[in-house]
Amino acid sequence: MQNRITNLIVLEMAICGLLCGFSFAQSSPSSSSSTSLKSQQQNEIEAFEKKYAVDLVVSGFNFSTEPKVTGADSEQVGRYLPLFFSEFNLYPTELVKKSGVTKIVLCSDLKYAGQKRAAYPGLVSGVMCYDVEQGSFSEVYQRSVIHHEYFHLLDYRDDQRLYVDKQWETLNPEGFTYGIGGKNVQDDKTQSVTFDKLGFVNKYSTQGVEEDKAEIFAYLMTRPELMAQRLQTDSVVAAKSRMLKNLLYSFSDSANEEFWKSAAKIDRPRDFQRSSESVVSPKPKPGSSSIKSGNLGTGTTETPWYVINSGVAGPTVLVVGGVHGNEPAGYRAAEQIRRWPIVKGKMVVIPQLNRLGLAANIRWLPDFRNDQKLRDLNRNFPREDDESPRSPLAIDTWEFVKKHQPDWVFDLHEGFDFHRINSKSVGSSVIAMPWDERFAKEMVTVVNSRIEPQRHFDLLAAKGPAVGSLARACSEVLDAKSFILETTFKDQPISTRTRQHRQMVSAILQRIGMVERDLTDQLSPSRSKTLTRVGVFDADGANEKKVFRVLDRAENYFACHLGPDDIQPEVLSQFDVLMFPGGSGSRQGKTMGEQGREHIRQFAREGGGVVGICAGAYLCSSHYTWSLDLVNASVFNKMVEVPGKGKKSVWFRGPAADVDVELTPMGKQAIGLSGLHSIRYQNGPILSPGDHKMLPEYQVLAYFRSENGIYPQQKNSMIDSPAIVFAEYGQGRVLAISPHFESTQGKEEAVLRAIDYVHSDTD
Repeated sequence: MQNRITNLIVLEMAICGLLCGFSFAQSSPSSSSSTSLKSQQQNEIEAFEKKYAVDLVVSGFNFSTEPKVTGADSEQVGRYLPLFFSEFNLYPTELVKKSGVTKIVLCSDLKYAGQKRAAYPGLVSGVMCYDVEQGSFSEVYQRSVIHHEYFHLLDYRDDQRLYVDKQWETLNPEGFTYGIGGKNVQDDKTQSVTFDKLGFVNKYSTQGVEEDKAEIFAYLMTRPELMAQRLQTDSVVAAKSRMLKNLLYSFSDSANEEFWKSAAKIDRPRDFQRSSESVVSPKPKPGSSSIKSGNLGTGTTETPWYVINSGVAGPTVLVVGGVHGNEPAGYRAAEQIRRWPIVKGKMVVIPQLNRLGLAANIRWLPDFRNDQKLRDLNRNFPREDDESPRSPLAIDTWEFVKKHQPDWVFDLHEGFDFHRINSKSVGSSVIAMPWDERFAKEMVTVVNSRIEPQRHFDLLAAKGPAVGSLARACSEVLDAKSFILETTFKDQPISTRTRQHRQMVSAILQRIGMVERDLTDQLSPSRSKTLTRVGVFDADGANEKKVFRVLDRAENYFACHLGPDDIQPEVLSQFDVLMFPGGSGSRQGKTMGEQGREHIRQFAREGGGVVGICAGAYLCSSHYTWSLDLVNASVFNKMVEVPGKGKKSVWFRGPAADVDVELTPMGKQAIGLSGLHSIRYQNGPILSPGDHKMLPEYQVLAYFRSENGIYPQQKNSMIDSPAIVFAEYGQGRVLAISPHFESTQGKEEAVLRAIDYVHSDTD
């Protein structure tokens, strides 16, 4: 496969050399160029040449082959230079260097094969020609030509291909085919007139993929106001624009949003030429979109798959999680991604491929854990075109993947450490085949935008995914663009890792037009009467694992890990109930910050349910500066002098122990238990009525009937105090639970009943 692709590239380079290559020879100045430019312009030329390390040739030259040119006189060049400098000087020096420009020739009477041209890019030589007279009737046109032709050079430098871009073509409306090529319509003056046909900025852009890209790029550079409006109404042009911007950024980090803002600030004449063709955004045909599901494997190895079909033609994307059973973030992220709304193409998702491994929290396939050849599922896929997959699950998976023929593959994994700190781990990296490096770089750029430098993702594309991996097999055998996205589980909660997975996948789905916006913050399915959506805080201070053991086994509940970045109204509104587990209430409260705590209060005021367990119950109280202030409760937490030990805080009552908890009639209604029960306790809050003037009194749902303690001052302070309290907050409902029902065998479902109790379903 690699040799085949390499041969194609070599062939294309040879073809482009024949089409675009020409030799350059400088001669003495012609009579038409003998008049000197103004000294100021001479200085500007010298500054330009120094800035970009290119020759800007304005007189005295000829070409031994195509194209044919005539020297422009200094007056013509003098009029053109201010326009040229204002546009070309926008480009970062790194970008120009990487694009391979060696000379820029300003000329007149530019012809190629006898046909007049406004400009001509030397794709191989790097010599660019601009005719200073052609199109002088329209400054808008001349400015656009500068960027259009320069983009051809960038486009060619990207992958040595100009006339083929299958990925770009997948963005086009269903059924569209390009025309006869730009060179064949040079004499049609209507080609450059702006129109609003879906996916294209003018007729010229419909003639070939290379002209389509160059025209949209030129419009982005020279018609920013028009394009800002267009991007709001034309999802295809919007997707193409994102793709072009990402390409530019892959050449130079300086081609960022500030670059585009600078381009928009140039004072240019407005373009009033428009046709009357209107935009019609692609919509699925009625009844054509669908979601199908099924299972891979047989017996105990069965694992679910989902196929989300938009009903609109487009690429097929495969997202896989849980190939290694000790890497849970990939599985969690895939479960979230499969619920994203797509506007074109098809998304195939296998969230937990190694389901038994995930359940056992081991990397290997449990049935083959002692077989070094078969135990690693991600070494079981075809290694050559004619080699079959190895294990039964790999065989079933490969047949399923071949059936869907994905264009893009995202395999979500995790490493044990940050690659840039520990090279033995691939954690925090994007692994890609060398020819897919630019797409991988886009994902790295996006995910690194909000990460501290020492934890940045790295691009690993020298060797590509491991031999025998699903991603490599999809690349080599199915010719898909395949990536392994590795987060790092060291010192990072699952909420952080799943967010990073979502960021990277969303970036590419936007690029190829499958989604209309960034869906990083889309975690949960739509509201449903049959599904309760629970967000569980898992950042610093949270110990959420036992809560998830309960939630993951339960039907009709969808649970997500939430971190500080998720504590925002746009995300919280996707959940019915928020849960704050055991651990450290102070660290949880401080991690989310005052703004985050206010967002949670807003969530409750607007009808959301909140459950706090142990540390989460401390958090729900109104006792501390870091409290959520949802329940009008104080905490028994004074400092006492303990003989022989000094000052101690009485909240700490020793190691975990079982204590007696008695439910009230209201408590039975809330969590489904009645009478007296022995429940695990580990330093949960001892609550009493608070003095918050804006909060109502709480109601007691359970009392402690025995106690745990290690200091004399704690004696009898726990017996008959509240073990569970309930309060209303705005339209929301709150439960603060001091002991751990989720850690008590046979009582785990009390957590589910608590979630149900605070869930205010107003549908």
